This record gives sequence, C-alpha cells and structure tokens, in this order.
Amino acid sequence: MGTGASLALAAFALGIQVAKAKLRIGTTAVTLGHGNPVVSVLEDLASLIMALAALLAPVVALLVVIAVFLAAARGRRQAA
Repeated sequence: MGTGASLALAAFALGIQVAKAKLRIGTTAVTLGHGNPVVSVLEDLASLIMALAALLAPVVALLVVIAVFLAAARGRRQAA
C-alpha cells in the first residue's frame, strides 16, 4: 500500500475516533453519564457486525463467482 493510501486511511480512522469521542462527550453531558453504557454496547455491536462482514465478504464473493461459473456452464450445455 502506498503512502498516500496509508495517510488517507489514517485520516479516516482519526475522523471516526473524533466522532466517537464527541458522541461520548454529548451523551455524558445529556444523560449525566448514564447513557454511556448503552453507547458502549452499540459500539461493540457495530464492531462485531463489521468484523463478521469483513470475514464473510470473501466467502460470499467466492460463492457468487462459483454460482456465475456454474450458471454459464449450464447455459452452454443447454445451448449445445
């Protein structure tokens, strides 16, 4: 990965962290800290979903490629 891509991804990650910090400050101010556990659980769930999506995406992509290949092979057989 090039330097430009690394810097872009680092800036994106920094932006996410800043947004999370501002959200946490906002919930602390509005709920006097009582909303922080709810926000934490939501953050954990979002992280879990994203991790599962990152793990499953290549598998789903492979299954789609196999399905397209099989459909094309079946179409050729029927045409012949």
